[in-house]
Amino acid sequence: MKEQGRHIPQDVALAGFSNAEFATLTEPPLTTVDQCSRHMGSLAVRQLLHLLHPAPGGQPLNPVLLTPKLLIRSSFNPQLVAPADTELTTRRISSYPLVRQQPLPLADG
Repeated sequence: MKEQGRHIPQDVALAGFSNAEFATLTEPPLTTVDQCSRHMGSLAVRQLLHLLHPAPGGQPLNPVLLTPKLLIRSSFNPQLVAPADTELTTRRISSYPLVRQQPLPLADG
């Protein structure tokens, strides 16, 4: 994008998925969805151990629903959302718990 003269987030909003450690080290820091990998792994091991070593008369496994977190960082620019898409985008974003990592730098306009 730099070669084309485009800038994040002024020209292009950028987001990732997984909240890898490098997401905070990029310039600008990357907006991302944190899918709670560590917690997911812990629950998976617990469920697997329950399957391998069930307690006598124990409870069956229950489904587990994990809620990801949307971490908004400087790579997101809400001004790039087209007016026709605003309601749909807001609905999608609002379905995630929102964690704002830092104030958004908004362009004048």
